[in-house]
Amino acid sequence: MIIRRFLVVGFAALMLSGCGEELSADYLMRHPAELKSEADRCQVKSYNSTTSSSPYCAMVLKTISEFMKLVTEQEIEPEAFGHRVLKVQMETAKAKQALAEARKKADENQSVESQKSVAELDKIYQEKEQQAAVLLAVIGITSPG
Repeated sequence: MIIRRFLVVGFAALMLSGCGEELSADYLMRHPAELKSEADRCQVKSYNSTTSSSPYCAMVLKTISEFMKLVTEQEIEPEAFGHRVLKVQMETAKAKQALAEARKKADENQSVESQKSVAELDKIYQEKEQQAAVLLAVIGITSPG
């Protein structure tokens, strides 16, 4: 009985994981292996279908194109690309510090203006963090070894 329940739950989990959840472009840019996997999946879909590709697959193809532009940039000018990574990492650290200070200030005075400032700085920080993660993913995929 317990084994049967385990098998049913395991099978259900396996089926749900195979449903082909659509991933965001941001996620795919940070995870090149997933990007390749999704591109392969879309290629198989388009080969097996007579209809045009889905909006999701169009996004995947655009994302892989953007990622490959970064890979090419890194291969052509590795030193300049490294400087770009450092610059973005420094900007990320500054944004994180500014966000922490804004949160502290917002906690002290509880004003609407302070909350807006925190939201704006959080958005900037998230964008910088995303940029850094993408650039590091490019380095990770192009590094020897």
